[in-house]
Amino acid sequence: MMRLILLPCTALFVPHTCVPSAPSSLTPPEHWPNTGFVCLEDGCQPGPLMCCVCKEYGKHQGHKHTILEAEANQIRASILDMAHCIRTFTEEVSDYSRKLVGIVQQIEGGEQIVEDSMGMAHTEHVPGTAESARSCVRAYFADLHETLCRQEEMALSVVDAHVRERLIWLRQQQEDMTILLSQVSTACLHCEKTLQQDDCRVILAKQEINRLLETLQKQQQQFTELADHIQLDAGIPVTFTKIIRGFLSVLGFNVETVEYKNLKFTIWDVGGKHKLRPLWKHYYLNTQAVVFVIDSCHRDRLMESHSELAKLLTEKELRDALLLIFANKQEVPGAVSVEEMTELLSLHKLCCGRSWHIQGCDARSGMGLHEGLDWLSRQLVAAGVLDVA
Repeated sequence: MMRLILLPCTALFVPHTCVPSAPSSLTPPEHWPNTGFVCLEDGCQPGPLMCCVCKEYGKHQGHKHTILEAEANQIRASILDMAHCIRTFTEEVSDYSRKLVGIVQQIEGGEQIVEDSMGMAHTEHVPGTAESARSCVRAYFADLHETLCRQEEMALSVVDAHVRERLIWLRQQQEDMTILLSQVSTACLHCEKTLQQDDCRVILAKQEINRLLETLQKQQQQFTELADHIQLDAGIPVTFTKIIRGFLSVLGFNVETVEYKNLKFTIWDVGGKHKLRPLWKHYYLNTQAVVFVIDSCHRDRLMESHSELAKLLTEKELRDALLLIFANKQEVPGAVSVEEMTELLSLHKLCCGRSWHIQGCDARSGMGLHEGLDWLSRQLVAAGVLDVA
C-alpha cells in the first residue's frame, strides 16, 4: 500500500517501511540493493545500514553518516590489524612458553642424545643447574669440613702441648715438695733433739735453731705463693677451653643461650671472614635483633663495613629486626669516634625506618657493653619479646 506525502517543492512516493515508525534492528532486506550509507550515531549501531531515502526522510534523518564501502574497508583494516596483533601476541606467548620449558629443563636436567667420536648416537645424562648447585654446596661444606678437621688437629696439638708443659711443671713441683717435706722433717727432728738437751746445749743451739726457723719461714712463704699460683693457674685449662671455643666461634658455628635483665638471649656468633659471609643468610630466619661489631681502629675498612651492613639490612627476613652497632676498641688512641663513624657510615640514612643504636665500647675492659645491651633489652621489652634469638 502506498500513500502520498505533500512536500513544499516536490512529491515523492515513499515506501511504508521508510516512514518513521517502530524502528527495526536491521535495515529491511528490500533496502539492501539501494544501501550505500552507514549511520554513525550510537543509538543506531544495532542497525546502522541505510539507503538514500532512510538517510533523508527515515529514522536516520539528520544523523551523521559515511559511505558504506569506506566504512567496510575501515572495519576490514581494523580486523587485519587485530589479526596481526593476535598473531604477534600468540607468537610472544609461544616463545615465552618455550623459554619456560627450556628453563625448567635447565634446572631439572635430563637425558640428552649426543654423538660420540665415532658418530654413534647415545643417550647421556646432562645435569641441571639444581644438581650443579647441590654439588657446589656439597663441595663447599666438604672443604669446610676439611678445614674444620685441620683446625681441630691444630687445636688438639696445642692442647696436648699445653698439657705436657703443665704436667712437666707439676711433676717438678712434686719433686720440690718432696725435698721441702724432707727439709721440714729434718728441722723438726733437730728441734725435738734440742728440746731434750740440757740448758747449756739449748743456749749453744740457739743460733742454729734461729737459722732453721728463718729457713722454714722463707720456705713457708714460698710455699704459700706457690700454692696461690697453683690455685690461680688451675683456671688456665678452663680459659684455654674458652679460647678454643672462641676460635671455633669465629668459624660461625657457635651458639649460646644467656640471660640478661630477665631476658633469655639465643645468640648466634657468626664469623666475619669473607668466605663465611655467604653463610650469614642461614641465620636470618626468626631473628629479632642484629648486633654488628665494627673495629674502630681500622678506618680503612669502614667502607667495607658499610657495604656489608647495607646488604644485611636489605634482607627481608631482617626487615623488623633491631640493630645494635658496637664501635669496638674506643679506648685505643686514634680510634674512630662514635659520632664520626655514624657520619662515615651514613647510619641515619642507611637505618631509616628501623630501630637502631650505635654504642662505643671496648670488649677487653667491658666499657660500653652493658649500655648497649641495656638499650637492646629496653627495645625488646617494649616490643613484648621475652625470648630473643
